[in-house]
Amino acid sequence: MTLKERAAIARGIKWVDEVVEGVPYNPTIEILNKLSCDFNAHGDDIAKDSNGEDSNIEIKKAGRMKIFKRTEGVSTTDIVGRLLQITQLSRDISEIDSKPMRSGQYINVLREAHRKASDESDEESKVRAVKFLATSRRLRQFSNSHEPKPGDKIVYVSGSFDIFHCGDVEFLQKAKEMGDFLLVGLYDDKICREVYGSNYPLLSLHERVLNVLACKYVDEVVIGAPWFITEDLVKSFNIQLIVDRDPEFQLPQPQYAKSDNFQLAREKGIYKQIVLDNKINIDTFIERIIDNRDK
Repeated sequence: MTLKERAAIARGIKWVDEVVEGVPYNPTIEILNKLSCDFNAHGDDIAKDSNGEDSNIEIKKAGRMKIFKRTEGVSTTDIVGRLLQITQLSRDISEIDSKPMRSGQYINVLREAHRKASDESDEESKVRAVKFLATSRRLRQFSNSHEPKPGDKIVYVSGSFDIFHCGDVEFLQKAKEMGDFLLVGLYDDKICREVYGSNYPLLSLHERVLNVLACKYVDEVVIGAPWFITEDLVKSFNIQLIVDRDPEFQLPQPQYAKSDNFQLAREKGIYKQIVLDNKINIDTFIERIIDNRDK
């Protein structure tokens, strides 16, 4: 992700008060003083500079360093590795070996491979090993304690929210602006595989739940939400508005492409679609990896 994209995500996190872009990798006392910060915080994985030295040694000596234990089972390297697995499908696609392709063409070939993989009976090909284990304590740390107040307009959105990015932040912000309480439904892993292909989701349901709960615009999540909007869903949560994003955001498999999962919301007159300025989706990151690989 670019600096602007990462900054947009950081601004959307509910524990973040301010974002300063373009700071150096090695923090200094001068920077802390300039930004009126008392401490520099970091995970318990030691950050090292280009010389292999502790990049925070100066701040530690000044007593202005806070170390926090990293969340078990969460690794950027591991997530990037899962993303890279998708690009490795090229080994099974003869078209890529036989002629050059633009990244857009490559994505289309990948989608065809995903459709074929979805028909495989081997469940091991559809289960992604995830080290992160969710607990009730962890969910409480991320959850909001408030409930909708009487008279609040409850807005509902749904999706996979796989690889949470700045486009998701923009979508959730705009949806929240349409009401008072934003309820987000997250599809379970099985639905994601059926709808988007056997290589999705890259993140497990519990990982995706915590990502969405960390967003400042989200009030509550439905874990394992249905693909189709149902009468029971609308009544159970007293939903007054259901918001969807641009249909080209992430194209589903052919068997789902013609199904209208928002049909009930349209019939009730509580459906609204918004077009985002940010067109990023998971395919964007795949294309970037492919383009960088070819350079």
